[in-house]
Amino acid sequence: MLKPKLFLLGLTASFLLAGCQDEIIDEVKAPEPEAKTPEEQIAELQDDYKEIIAETDSDYGKLIFYSIENDDNAAGVGLAVFNEENGEWVYSKGTTHLIEPDFETVAYPSDRIELNDKIKVVYGYTSESTAEEIQEVDSEDLVDGNLLVSVPVLSYTFVSPEQAITVLPD
Repeated sequence: MLKPKLFLLGLTASFLLAGCQDEIIDEVKAPEPEAKTPEEQIAELQDDYKEIIAETDSDYGKLIFYSIENDDNAAGVGLAVFNEENGEWVYSKGTTHLIEPDFETVAYPSDRIELNDKIKVVYGYTSESTAEEIQEVDSEDLVDGNLLVSVPVLSYTFVSPEQAITVLPD
């Protein structure tokens, strides 16, 4: 008689322990990954990232312009587009390029991101100095398809993907 009672007691204890174990496992969960700031996302994606120059909100997301520089002193500007998802800014698209330092020639580098099939953002600046501010140029203010840039302003505009843009000094 004692053996069946011990067996039932052991079986009941096993079920209780198994139930407690499930509750303990349910309580110990991995922490939610912390949301990364746009700056942390850029730094993770871009090895040569230096700092954010400026950011602005647009109809196509948050545009963040940032400086880059490598170990050979080549420098440039990158552009990252972020979209808002569940209250967080999430990297969507980006572009960047480096130009070799050349103190005899002034360059007017530019780059672009096609935001969708109807619009692209084009930006340009002068290599004479570091871009310190940004300026949106309305597409109607382009001079014969030219985006005019001056020190220390980084200029950008929104145009159709087919439109060719040349960056020239102002």
